[in-house]
Amino acid sequence: MSFEKITWEYEGFTLFRDVTKETLDVLPDFQIRDDDIVVASFPKTGTNWLLEMVTKILRAAGKTDSSADDLIGPGPIEVKIPTATQPGYIMLADMPSPRLVATHLPFELAPKGISKPQNKVKILVPMRNPKDTAVSLFHFGNRIFKLMGLKDDIPWEEFAQKFTNGKVPYGPFEDHVLGWWKMRDDSHFLFLKYEDMKKDLLSAVKTIVAFLEVDLDELTIKGITEASTFNNMKADLDNSKVAERQAIARKELAETIVSWLPQSTMINWEYKGFTFPHGVTKETLDVLPDFNIRDDDIVVASFPKTGTNWLLEIVAKILRAAGKTDSSADSLIAPGPVEITMPTATKPGYVMLADMPSPRLVKILVPMRNPKDTAVSQYHFLKKIHKLEGITDDVPWEGFAHKFTNGKDHVLGWWKMRDDPHFLFLKYEDMKKDLLSAVKTIVAFLEVHVDLDESTIKGITEASTFNNMKVDLDNSKVAERQAIARKGIIGDWKNMFTTEQSEAFDNWYEEKFSGTGITFDFE
Repeated sequence: MSFEKITWEYEGFTLFRDVTKETLDVLPDFQIRDDDIVVASFPKTGTNWLLEMVTKILRAAGKTDSSADDLIGPGPIEVKIPTATQPGYIMLADMPSPRLVATHLPFELAPKGISKPQNKVKILVPMRNPKDTAVSLFHFGNRIFKLMGLKDDIPWEEFAQKFTNGKVPYGPFEDHVLGWWKMRDDSHFLFLKYEDMKKDLLSAVKTIVAFLEVDLDELTIKGITEASTFNNMKADLDNSKVAERQAIARKELAETIVSWLPQSTMINWEYKGFTFPHGVTKETLDVLPDFNIRDDDIVVASFPKTGTNWLLEIVAKILRAAGKTDSSADSLIAPGPVEITMPTATKPGYVMLADMPSPRLVKILVPMRNPKDTAVSQYHFLKKIHKLEGITDDVPWEGFAHKFTNGKDHVLGWWKMRDDPHFLFLKYEDMKKDLLSAVKTIVAFLEVHVDLDESTIKGITEASTFNNMKVDLDNSKVAERQAIARKGIIGDWKNMFTTEQSEAFDNWYEEKFSGTGITFDFE
């Protein structure tokens, strides 16, 4: 598709053809009310995230009882969105106050009531780094094109070139951003960086609340913050009645990422005698030895599928009950292992973790599980992850079982630290047999026992049973976490191992673990 078919130029800026000259001619005199709240932005810099937050703040403050769909539905004032019959400014004119006014227009083309605000008008301007803006706009544009009935995608290479040349909708990016930046010292304006909002959303919400001059208590603000996390906002948008709003927040990135990766990157590789998945890079492994561990960090160090996420869920529940965090399990755990760039992420876990508040999920918990059940669980998990990454060929169980016993000694490496008081070793099988005792042990190890009574500990135990944890994981907003829980039983290996395979595993186990002090329950 030729990009020029859907855009046109007006006074040096590139605009969608849905933004007409007739609209631009009347917009300078569009009436801005004293209690209007305006979000003026370049597309895909956090516009709808900010609109959702403002809506929640207004509703919590009793300023409106309108839904986000009703407040935001008209879309940017200059656009007639594909599912509407009139431009946004006409639809907005009939709406009651307070109104949320969105525009992507550059400063030079905005209504005078926005570019030269008077009285109590509030204008929020989100800003985002141009690389992420370009990628987000690229994906959004292709989804909107499909909504408009246009079948051919624009190639990324062509789009990236046009972005830097200022030939994408509302470009040039630099002129757009710098135009609004002139108003940074005007008290009607609040500039917010997308990246700052991602790093510390609570502070951003507090800043917006103060700017809008509404009175909300700390608990309400924290509730708005939790409801405004990107994942929660995405759920709201995906369920919107407005088709364009459903297209705003990007879906999980697995398919897109896989389509851009050469097939050779989707294989395991070796580093210093250990085998790693493709999401772990040499660059990450080279810097990780110096990764800063904070004094109040809680670490779960484990071989995959030995109860890692079960333990993480239990710790998250303990921390929340003890008042040590108000973050959800998704928020605490979502960065994934420090060494991995998850399929739905753009950065390794350690980079994402560096920006997270304390306490982060020094105490180190090491779950351990019998190797037969570990092998079976890891095999099924990898099959699910391969599907998530678009890899269609299954790994045969026979080949996987053989490779499992040919790996290096992960468990014995950690076992050397069993006498260090910073470490707590927990057997998966013991947790299955007596979860209450395991939770009490973890509570004592984390030194929060003075904050939790017996009833609370029993409640955490009940919420942490494998079946209840599986429900939480299955409903997670993070695709990788949905793939984690399967059966969680002891002895499932009997359903996979042949007699010959079981005997070979027994011989390998005896050779590796005899005399180490480690024993496992296989049934």
